[in-house]
Amino acid sequence: VVQSHKFSHLLSSTQVQKEADRVYSGVDKVLYSNGKDIKFKLLKNTTTICGKTPKNGVRYYDADHTSYYPKKVKPVFSEEIEYLGLHIKVKVNTKDLYIVESLRGDISCCELKRIMFKDGWHYYVNLYIRSDAPNKRNSLNICKEVQGMDLGVSTAAVVSDTNVILEELAPKSIEYEKRIKELQRKIDRSKRITNPNNYHPDGTIKKGCRKWFYSKNCLRNMRLLTVLIRKKAMSTEHAHYILANKILDNGIYIYTEAMIFYGLQH
Repeated sequence: VVQSHKFSHLLSSTQVQKEADRVYSGVDKVLYSNGKDIKFKLLKNTTTICGKTPKNGVRYYDADHTSYYPKKVKPVFSEEIEYLGLHIKVKVNTKDLYIVESLRGDISCCELKRIMFKDGWHYYVNLYIRSDAPNKRNSLNICKEVQGMDLGVSTAAVVSDTNVILEELAPKSIEYEKRIKELQRKIDRSKRITNPNNYHPDGTIKKGCRKWFYSKNCLRNMRLLTVLIRKKAMSTEHAHYILANKILDNGIYIYTEAMIFYGLQH
C-alpha cells in the first residue's frame, strides 16, 4: 500500500487493496496452511485488475446502471466503463438473452481482463452481479431419471435404466498438447541461441540470470504459445459443459462415489 502512491495515476485505492488481499492470502497459506512457497506473478502474466466496489476504480455504466458514477462524471457512451478519467466503450451482445437477463442485477464490482490472441491483447470487463443466475432450463421438461456415474482420469461413464454414456474427457486436448510441446521446443532452441551465456556447458540454466534476449520469431512463438494454452483450457471447459448437459438431459438424480481429485493429479 505504501508503494501505491507511485502508481496512483494508474491504480485506484480499492484495486491496490484487492491486490494486497491476494498477496496476504498467499502468505497466509504458506504460514498457516498447506502452501509451500510464495509465487511472484510477472508483469507479462498479470491479466486482471479488479476492484472491491462498483463506485471506485473500474465503473460500469449503461441504461440500467446509472448510479455508480458520481455527479461530476458524465458518460460519453451509452454503454461504457470509466477508469481513472478514461472512458472506454463496451460492446455488449444484446442478442444473447442470458447476458441481457444477467445484467439486470446490481453490480458488486468490475474487473478488467486481457486475453492474448494472434493479433495481440483483447480487453474485456468482467461484471460480478449480485443476484441469482437466470435459469437456462425449463423445469417442466427436466427428466427425473436416476443415474450412476463413475469418473475416471480421462473418461466418464454414466448408466441409467434407458441410457449409457461413455465418453472421453476433453478429447481435443491431446491435439493441443502436441502443438504446445512443439512450440515449447522452438522457444527453448531460440532462447539457447540468443542467450548462450545464460547456460552451463551441460545445458542447464545458470542461477541468477537476469537479462534475457529474445528474437522477434521467439516473441511471436511465445504469443502463439499463450494463445494455444488458452484455447486448450477453453476447449476442455467447453467439452465438460457439453458432457454435463448431456448427463442432465438424461436425469437430475446422479449417484457417484466420493472422489479425491487431489490424489488423481499424481
